[in-house]
Amino acid sequence: MSTRRCPRCQATYPAPARYCVKDGALLVEEAGRPAVSPRPRPHPLRLPDPPDPRSEAASPHDPLAPAPDPASTLSGKTLDRRYRVGKRLGEGGMSYVYRAEELETGRQVAVKILLPRLSRDPASVERLRREATIAMRLDHPNVCPILRLGETPERLIYLVMPFLEGEPLSEQETRRGPFSVSEGIPLLVNDRVDVALAAESDGVHIGQDDIPVPDARLLLGRGATIGLSVKTVEQAKAAPLELLDYVAIGGVYGTTSKDNTAAPIGIDGLRAIVDTVRARKANFPICAIAGITAANAGDVIAAGADGVAVISALSLAPDPAKAAQDLRAVVDGALNRRKQP
Repeated sequence: MSTRRCPRCQATYPAPARYCVKDGALLVEEAGRPAVSPRPRPHPLRLPDPPDPRSEAASPHDPLAPAPDPASTLSGKTLDRRYRVGKRLGEGGMSYVYRAEELETGRQVAVKILLPRLSRDPASVERLRREATIAMRLDHPNVCPILRLGETPERLIYLVMPFLEGEPLSEQETRRGPFSVSEGIPLLVNDRVDVALAAESDGVHIGQDDIPVPDARLLLGRGATIGLSVKTVEQAKAAPLELLDYVAIGGVYGTTSKDNTAAPIGIDGLRAIVDTVRARKANFPICAIAGITAANAGDVIAAGADGVAVISALSLAPDPAKAAQDLRAVVDGALNRRKQP
């Protein structure tokens, strides 16, 4: 049975453990000796017991020691006759990352190398190729591009990216302490209160068939943001507004982002639910969901919503950043018009 190690905290676990119980990181195979059952030796001479991998490294001359992982010892070597490999920057459950120099141009790059044992796994290889294919299509200042997807004669599969100087967030947090709320973006987990608790997120958005709102508030506390999906006037009348921070009304229009067996409520249905909520609590925050785009967001705000929640309007846009700016401009414009007498 092999030993597996957490690349973050260095804790070790026996197989078949996959994740670290301390920080949730995916475990990597330990570079030391796997645990083996003792075998009877036919030779009468008693040989010394092999060193314990938990207390000291196996001798390089030990015939029982596993062969070193070729992807873990690339520093100082030339990869694929293209890159002079330097310091190893990190590792994870799927790959090692090195700093390297592109021989032809002298440019500093980062090379991500798939673990050799995963190079023989078609699913892992396909995942890496898919990651590279998608990233090569992106051109945005906030996205690190993929420069090359390659494979060496030794079957090492790798990605090449620009090397970016900077301080890891983990080191920055250690140096200066936790980030303030104002420096981040609020994160709400959809449906799952347990995940919100585990991730220490800012709150949760729950549906009518999820955990009841009073239970969610009891578990998450008064400081958490909790929103509730509302689809009908009856649900709006029953919603515990005193325990909620907002309601999300919809689906207003048809959507392809999720299966929705109920018919869209349309603008008239949205307006009826908005009126029901506001009759119970004036100025209560309301957003609208499902099928909303820059083309119809103005009508949604005019019907009483304070904001919109979207998926495909951004994720399927050729330029998500511009799509977000356009949608925000429509929403802000409609809100300003609603304030006018």
